[in-house]
Amino acid sequence: MSPGKFEEIRTQLPYAMFKDKTGREFLLNRRYEVIAKRWLNEYDAHLVENTFHVDDIDCTNFFYNDSTSPTQNEFQFLNCEFVMNTFMANEPVNKYFI
Repeated sequence: MSPGKFEEIRTQLPYAMFKDKTGREFLLNRRYEVIAKRWLNEYDAHLVENTFHVDDIDCTNFFYNDSTSPTQNEFQFLNCEFVMNTFMANEPVNKYFI
């Protein structure tokens, strides 16, 4: 895998989803940077600047672990792309948690 592709996967694909105490949802990349957020029934999903910060984390769920990383697993790469698209379409992604 090229260094550019590796970095793209680590920074642009979802690794985890956090929920804050108000129920707002945030996708995080492998660096634990927020890449997208949504407030269901209030505010549609959208991408965020890499300086966005989340306070009051209530719940964390992951889409893969080190042994199933999308950098080594084509299925997981496609799954992470699907999770991102599903999240951005304001659809539930909880069935993709590990």
